[in-house]
Amino acid sequence: MFGRRHCLAVARTNKSADPIETAARLVVEDPGGALELLLESWRDTHDGQLGQVIEEVGGRKVRPLEDLPIKVTARRDRLVTLVRAADARELSSVLAACESFARNGTAAITLPVLEACDERDEDPRIARLALRLLTDPPPRCSKVLARQLLRLVERHGDPGVRVDPATDLELDATRVERVRAKLAKRATARVPASALRAFASTGSSSAGTDEATPLIEQIAAHPDDDGPRIVLADWLTSRGDPRGELITLQLARREAKPSAAAKRREAELLANHRAGMFGPFAQCVKRSGFKFERGFLTRAVASGIWPSHPLNALLEYVDFGLYPVSLEVELRSLVEAWNPPLDSLARLIARAPRLRTLGFTFTFEPDELAKACAQVPRSMTDLTISTWGASGARDCVAAVVRSPIAATATTLQVRASYPNETTVAMLWAMVPSSCSRFIFDIVSHPQMRVELRRDGAAWTLSGSIPAHEASQLPRLQDELARALAGMPKVAHATFEVARADAVAPVRRASASIAGTTVATKGSL
Repeated sequence: MFGRRHCLAVARTNKSADPIETAARLVVEDPGGALELLLESWRDTHDGQLGQVIEEVGGRKVRPLEDLPIKVTARRDRLVTLVRAADARELSSVLAACESFARNGTAAITLPVLEACDERDEDPRIARLALRLLTDPPPRCSKVLARQLLRLVERHGDPGVRVDPATDLELDATRVERVRAKLAKRATARVPASALRAFASTGSSSAGTDEATPLIEQIAAHPDDDGPRIVLADWLTSRGDPRGELITLQLARREAKPSAAAKRREAELLANHRAGMFGPFAQCVKRSGFKFERGFLTRAVASGIWPSHPLNALLEYVDFGLYPVSLEVELRSLVEAWNPPLDSLARLIARAPRLRTLGFTFTFEPDELAKACAQVPRSMTDLTISTWGASGARDCVAAVVRSPIAATATTLQVRASYPNETTVAMLWAMVPSSCSRFIFDIVSHPQMRVELRRDGAAWTLSGSIPAHEASQLPRLQDELARALAGMPKVAHATFEVARADAVAPVRRASASIAGTTVATKGSL
């Protein structure tokens, strides 16, 4: 077995040795040495995907820290010491303890621990810890603590982190935007995704024995068929595997409304056997935002390199978070894909015949996104492009709409926040001639939808304005007016609003359309 000193010596002295390849060979035998090699490469490149790999590899060996004092101040002092002294392998466990401490302590008692983190050399795991606390803040998170967390993200972050702090922290928006811009430009070199796939974890499945493999393959090959699932459920239940009971409960839910006892039992199974239920995705799925249907994972948010496995065929929604993707199987059920890595975009779309929605919350370079889209081998007839929270959203949408992906689309839906006249006019100019239905969802507050339908050469417009506060009416009028200014001339427009006090602002916003009907919900 090679020690970490030997690993580093080889990578440093042998110029032809790729440190990432060396780390991949040693990650099982010496994860600490592999992490040090990965960290050195990351500090040279600040590559976002490499930062995410470091987070995932370090997280595989996280263990509870023993002998932490019970007294809060003593525990704080112990954590400060551990943060300063931890090596690359130990740091993930220490940071997990720090996160737990931060969520249960006051801001004043937590701050010294975070300051100790800031004393360390740059490490992407520290940025991701800080980001989790910013996105889902502790109950007693002060402004001082929030600013320290943002500082950690700025110093230890890379383009792979999504800076989206909780709104109730009241961080200065200009400061947050500066951090986003700084991290977006921070990478000095790209690490090929192919070099990082070697770190993908295959995980384990509660139904992963050789005897179950043929049934798993049948389920993956025929996702809509309940027959193989029923057989597998009986087989697993006879062996005491909890997934068998979960399959049975969720199949029964399709036939009749589940009882309160059935709902409780399903929740207990997922809570008590979650790691096993995730199966091959156990090491790469966040423990929130997931969903199980008929016994298997169907909705997931990635937290690591996405593995190739037959059960990918059952996934309906995945936020890949720009993590590298190893896809050698058909994504037969995938309907919605968020933040796919650009080098895998064409392959992902080619293997997902039901895909309808592409979503982006990260910022891409328009030229790189356009190049990736141009390589996609097929067009999508029903296409939704969503850019919630992404700066540069207009360029993201434009790159997709101009590409072969939308060339023959009959229905095109765009979901974006805070549109303006230029954005809508630009998008409308790119709508393919095949399109007979164009939907623009304004994903802000208040939300609204503007839908255009074409019958020959004529367009008609319908709009929907959900419930809102009276204070939002001026903004509603302004945003709707800007959106409509970018639309083509239409013969008639119909708007349905949730409240009567929205009727007049909507009429004013749509004054340019000769035949306009505005009414409250249910009165049309």
